Order: sequence, then structure tokens, then C-alpha cells
Amino acid sequence: MELRDYEITLIFDPKLPKGEIKQIVDHNLETITDQKGKIVDWGQPIPRALAYPIRKQSHGIYQTIRFQAPSNAIDKLEIFCKRESNIWRFLTVRLTKEALAFYEKLKAIDIEEATSQD
Repeated sequence: MELRDYEITLIFDPKLPKGEIKQIVDHNLETITDQKGKIVDWGQPIPRALAYPIRKQSHGIYQTIRFQAPSNAIDKLEIFCKRESNIWRFLTVRLTKEALAFYEKLKAIDIEEATSQD
């Protein structure tokens, strides 16, 4: 089965405890790996202003996960996200070659900056 490159962004309530966000993210990571996928990158949840209010809130916690997975894994991941009431919004996109090249450039810049600081 062919693995394709994806990215999912989740938006959480800013009042949600960090432990609950971690549990939800961990469940998503498990779902991806259970479906024979590979986690490429994920960072810390980031508080950001929303483009428009959601549930009368102007800020949310954003979490992005980049991964490789077969296309059938996306259905299970999105079903969980739809059922999880603490996820306000989510968006899964398939990454193009251009997007992957962009991420590789960012990674090279980050490595270069890290080595120049030492």
C-alpha cells in the first residue's frame, strides 16, 4: 500500500488543559501508526488568534501533525476528529511535491541556524 504525505491541523479550546490536548494528539498519532502510517513531524500546541470566532472565542490552540499514511487511514482519523467534542475544527490536506520541498528548505534553515549558534 502506497504511503502519501499528509498534514492535519487541529484547533482546540484555549481553556482545555494541556493534558487533555496531549491525550487527543496521542490518540491521533496512534491512529496513524496503527494504520501503517509514519509520523514525520509534530510540534508543541500553539495558542493563536482565530480568523473568526468559534464558540464565542477569539483564540484557539493549534496543533499540526505531518505524516505519511495510506489513503484509507484518513477516514479513521477524521471520524475520530468529528466525534471528539474538544476539537473545534480540523483540516487534513495531502501535501504536494512543492509543499514537501518547502518543508525540506525550512528544515535545512533550522539546522543551519542551530549549528551557527553553537
